Amino acid sequence: MRKRKFFVKDKETEHYFIGKIEDLNRSENHKNFIFELNKFIEENDLNNYKEELLRIIFLIKASDVLIDCNGDFHNIELLNTLRLMRRKAKDIEVINSINTFLADIKLINKISKRLKPQTLNYIHIINKMNYYIYDQLEQIDEFERTSIQTNLNNIIELQHSIENLVETVSKCLAHLNLNEVNLTDLNKSIKGLNKNSLSFQSYQEIVNCWKYANASITRNRLSRKIVVNGINDFFRTFIANRTINLENRQLPSKIHQRLKLSKSEAIVAGLGEEIFSDLSSIRNEETFRSRLSKLKNQKIYNIRLIDLADFFVQLKKKYSFGNAPFVKFDGISSFKLPYNDLMNLLNRLSFRYDLFDSPFIMIKGSYYVYIPAIKTIDPVHVLYCLLKNDKKWQDQRGESFEDEIYNSMNNYTFAKSEGVGKKRNKLKFRRDGKEHEIDAIVIDDDNIPMVLECKTFSNAYSIRELRIELDKIYSKKYALKFKEHFDAVQKYNSKILTFCDKNLKSNRSFNHLMKQKFNWSGAYCLLVSNLIFPTEIIKDLQEKYNISVIFEFDFKKLVDHRSLYENKAFTAPDLNKIMLNKLLIDNDINLTQNNIKAISLSQPVKKMFYSRNSIKNVVIPEKLKEGLYKYKNIEYHYYL
Repeated sequence: MRKRKFFVKDKETEHYFIGKIEDLNRSENHKNFIFELNKFIEENDLNNYKEELLRIIFLIKASDVLIDCNGDFHNIELLNTLRLMRRKAKDIEVINSINTFLADIKLINKISKRLKPQTLNYIHIINKMNYYIYDQLEQIDEFERTSIQTNLNNIIELQHSIENLVETVSKCLAHLNLNEVNLTDLNKSIKGLNKNSLSFQSYQEIVNCWKYANASITRNRLSRKIVVNGINDFFRTFIANRTINLENRQLPSKIHQRLKLSKSEAIVAGLGEEIFSDLSSIRNEETFRSRLSKLKNQKIYNIRLIDLADFFVQLKKKYSFGNAPFVKFDGISSFKLPYNDLMNLLNRLSFRYDLFDSPFIMIKGSYYVYIPAIKTIDPVHVLYCLLKNDKKWQDQRGESFEDEIYNSMNNYTFAKSEGVGKKRNKLKFRRDGKEHEIDAIVIDDDNIPMVLECKTFSNAYSIRELRIELDKIYSKKYALKFKEHFDAVQKYNSKILTFCDKNLKSNRSFNHLMKQKFNWSGAYCLLVSNLIFPTEIIKDLQEKYNISVIFEFDFKKLVDHRSLYENKAFTAPDLNKIMLNKLLIDNDINLTQNNIKAISLSQPVKKMFYSRNSIKNVVIPEKLKEGLYKYKNIEYHYYL
């Protein structure tokens, strides 16, 4: 296997590009990363590489190279490497970051000794989870017999609780050698969450909240109490994104009876919410049927999407809650899929880390399913996980997002990519030995050009996934490329017409715009995203790359000259209005009642776009319930 290179030096700037979280999560890459890191420290004057050092600290924290998502430590020698970095670096921010990290690790180690049992029986914890999952599923069955609002709220809370319990089962399974597991032992159900079960779950939650959501860890010198505070902007951002994405995916399923769709068709239509962007105020029957028509006969891994959706519908029907939560996947002939295609599908959905992404478990050469995961799984999410690594689907998703943004700007002068698929005539040109590409140039209400970048990200199911996904703005060099392309457009502007190729010259919208005179010195860059970004990344993109960020529905409001504080995002047939939070003009955040959504908020603006220098995006979801876990001298504050 080819070694993954983590430190890549740019010959032009003499600076280093340093790796991706997902690459560093693979244990086979750890040794090479540590070797390259030590070489980097030995051969360079670290005072010239502040950004690289901050990136190294971030990667060690957010990846599994030192402490993984289960809270297990690896490669402890990295702590000495960080101390060496601290001695050689002079930048105060770098030194403070290393000091904070080392102090956090010391406290996490203390938390581990208190909460993580030295002899942890993962099978026993699974047995505990089995009992409580089944108990909560029975409560859901009781609540579903009536439809009063109180019961519906209880069902939602129970579903979130079950997700957390199934996630704990996933983490326990990841620790086991499944070829040596006794299935009878796995299928036991034991009442009573003892100290070991609760403390193990809480320890993992604390570690994940610290690694991915920037939870602070402090210790009171007098009381010696350790306080972990996960009540912060990043975690609220995660909850806001997860809630919005879940609602979007489930819209067709919630109204499938009215639309007279089968369950399989509703799943495919829900997948359309992931692939096709829609900023319109109303989701109507025509929209869902159009997406269903476009998608149902398209294939992934040689299987039609409608057949894949039907597979999950039949899977949910096939397995009922009985005494055994882990059961063998059998009756292959009952599924309407060719044997080889089905085996390929099972292999691709074979358990690795998360039962919600990959629900089939290989035990001693046979596939098994965990019934609570099968019953609570979101088929749309699983189908999207299959599609998201396929370039064809991601290109289609990106083009749909761009086109929806373009369609919202009909009252503005703008140049954009034209065409579809391989024939799409993109805004590309070469200058100074580099190829530059932009999505669009828009002339705003002040007659100033704005370079628009449209970017879609995968919708994260967990806070770990969200951190990895958002980091792609750096790890895939999106921010760096956006800045380079914007700088080239601002520098050459109308002169681009004199040296661009025939394809760009044939782009009518580009020709029309570039022949006009504008104030290019005041031009700016705006990134429109399908995800809400946390404040920390918004601020960093503004300060280091001069890129502003806006959530797609906020962008739609601005181009329509509507208030950002308008409390309606969109409506859907037979559904409650999807509400957005309101913000008073002063700095106090006042949430109205019954809010169930969140957006990135800005200071009030009269013009079309945010000012580059005055954006203050704050992610404030619905008023969230806060939880507190206490054990001996440890306190963990978190969102329920």
